[in-house]
Amino acid sequence: MTKLIYDNRTKHFGERHADLGTATRAYNNAVATIQLNIRWLKKYYVIVEDWLMKQNGAL
Repeated sequence: MTKLIYDNRTKHFGERHADLGTATRAYNNAVATIQLNIRWLKKYYVIVEDWLMKQNGAL
């Protein structure tokens, strides 16, 4: 999923479910986790992919 799609979906969800009540904290935590995962993927995807390719070649 691209960042643009993620941004659009979270914005749309937030607009449709503005009053989450007690679930607001869980929603905010989930959004924060997704953002951290996106940053991690941007930073480490190529490194992990290269490592996996090298491991596959070692078989």
